[in-house]
Amino acid sequence: MNNNCLISRLYSKYITVNSHIHATNKYKEKQFFSDWIIEETKNENCIVYPLDLSSFKSIREFAAHVNENEERLDILIHNAGYSNYFKRAVSTDGIEMTMATNHYGPFLLTHLLIDLMKKTAKKNPVRIVVVASKTHTLSYMDPNNDFHLNPVGHFPPSDLYGNSKFANILFTFECARRLKGSNITCNALHPGVVDTGIWRNMPFPANYLFSVVRVFLKTLEEGIQTILYVALSDEVNGITGRYFRNCRYGVPRSDVNNPDWQKALWDASRRIVKLKANDPSI
Repeated sequence: MNNNCLISRLYSKYITVNSHIHATNKYKEKQFFSDWIIEETKNENCIVYPLDLSSFKSIREFAAHVNENEERLDILIHNAGYSNYFKRAVSTDGIEMTMATNHYGPFLLTHLLIDLMKKTAKKNPVRIVVVASKTHTLSYMDPNNDFHLNPVGHFPPSDLYGNSKFANILFTFECARRLKGSNITCNALHPGVVDTGIWRNMPFPANYLFSVVRVFLKTLEEGIQTILYVALSDEVNGITGRYFRNCRYGVPRSDVNNPDWQKALWDASRRIVKLKANDPSI
């Protein structure tokens, strides 16, 4: 999903208090992006922090900035996504890039920000929104299989996006269970098949074929509607541990409801992101 479109809509129509966006992983783009938001939305309540969700070091630095400078966190949207359908890639931490960016990054970030969310939740409800995908139905992931958890060298890489989205939903449901009664909700969603930059790595002739089918995809404006609904709608007040599509309840693949798999992925993820004894716990 394209962050720029989502953020522009949030700022122009919904956000009137200070908010913080981790929309770029390039430090030199930080000020440019902040200026763009203000110009696009006429809303100056914007602070941009750099964040690379594939890097555990970057995530910790980002979380430290937020925790040191902010008094509240009302909504956390895990929207950044990575898909490289035709090339293998590994993060600086030695993690397969798709899983690092789409699952382990959000997992670690949620943990590091959870105390700030709990503080906020004492007075106001807090929402965690995870942008998953219908492609989770194509996943072959077994959370008890170490290679599935970090499939470096797997081929074809195109399989890995579905695995990461399957992990997103397992994480969401386990997180919702652990936070039950805390005034913090956690839900996942499928935004639809949207014409975004996630398809940019396609080589010829796949990119040519994509140029033909893209007319049938959702626009960015259409694609952000379910994200906005789950993040902001009064209809979702108090609802947690659910999967949405088209601004209503969706039905995920049945095995994402397996509590043993949810816990297995959670425990393995704690180990892989190297959570420390003094890190916040969910």
